[in-house]
Amino acid sequence: MSEFDFKCEICTKSFSQSYNLKRHMMNIHKNLGTFRCEVCEKSFSQSGHLKRHVKTVHENLKCDVCKRSFCQNEELQYHKFIHKYFKCEICAKS
Repeated sequence: MSEFDFKCEICTKSFSQSYNLKRHMMNIHKNLGTFRCEVCEKSFSQSGHLKRHVKTVHENLKCDVCKRSFCQNEELQYHKFIHKYFKCEICAKS
């Protein structure tokens, strides 16, 4: 085996370890089986990495009223105006 025996069939980039090729496929070519964040669309190669991402990045950025999650604090603050100025005609939540 040569130093770079693991080749990507899509872009022909070569790697010295199969793990690096798998990571490349997941991150660059969005291979099937990736774990994608529903909030910000970021992809992860393992479900545990996605769970950690959601907990550390998005868990504190949830709307107190409707529990919707946001990627950035600015988006959450802008969203909160919906609840401040509009009231639901069905449940009366504002």
